[in-house]
Parts: sequence; C-alpha cells; structure tokens
Amino acid sequence: MVSFFCAILSGVFVDIDHLVDYCMAFGTDFRMDWFLNGYYFLKNGKVYEFLHGWEYVVILTAGMFILRNKTAKSVCMALSLSLFFHLCFDTVAYGFRPAVYSVIYRADKGFDTMRLVDSEQYNKYMERKAEVFQIK
Repeated sequence: MVSFFCAILSGVFVDIDHLVDYCMAFGTDFRMDWFLNGYYFLKNGKVYEFLHGWEYVVILTAGMFILRNKTAKSVCMALSLSLFFHLCFDTVAYGFRPAVYSVIYRADKGFDTMRLVDSEQYNKYMERKAEVFQIK
C-alpha cells in the first residue's frame, strides 16, 4: 500500500520542479495561466526541471536491487516506475528527444533551450515567445 501511494504521489509531484522554473522566470508574481502554458520556459530560454531525469530512474532501480528491506525495495520500484512512465509520457506528449529528459544532458547544454531542441521546435518556440511577450 505504501508503494502505491509513493507511485501516485511521485508521478504527480515530480512536476513541482516546474514551479521552481516558473519562480526563476517571474519571481513571486504567480499567474496560473502563465504557469500552465509554460511561459516560464519562454522567458528564461532555459529548461532546468531538476526532477525530470532518467538518471533518477536508474538510481531508484539500482536501489531496488541493493536494498534489503522489502518495503524500501518496493518503494524504490514504485518511484522508479512512476517516474519512468511520467518521462515516457512527457517525451511523447511534447515531442522532445528522450535525451532532453536527462539532467546531465541538459546541464551539458547549459540548460539552454536552443541547444536542447531541434531547429523546427526552436523556431516554433521563438514564434510563440514573440507572440506571448509581444516581441518584434
């Protein structure tokens, strides 16, 4: 039962890192529509999302094999699977390469949107930025 709740909570709460990205862009001036539409990515030109990483799936899966306590093993498995499916969903839904969901890869690219996405995605990104922030 503990594993089930961990899986549900982690599958949802992994997105708390979006709030961190939002605050980095806009501070405490919170606008729900800007948050839900991801305008913080447009303003920052960066994609941090520190909780979205395949690395955590690997670490949690390793923990599942290393730990001896059955509850700890099942919690690691639940967290690993929920994060894995969350990242798979994000990858498909938003059309980014799987590598974009690696914290190491994003750090290597300076978290810079232009270096993380392909040219077509970047052009759409820039058009949307100009539209939202009325940049000419």
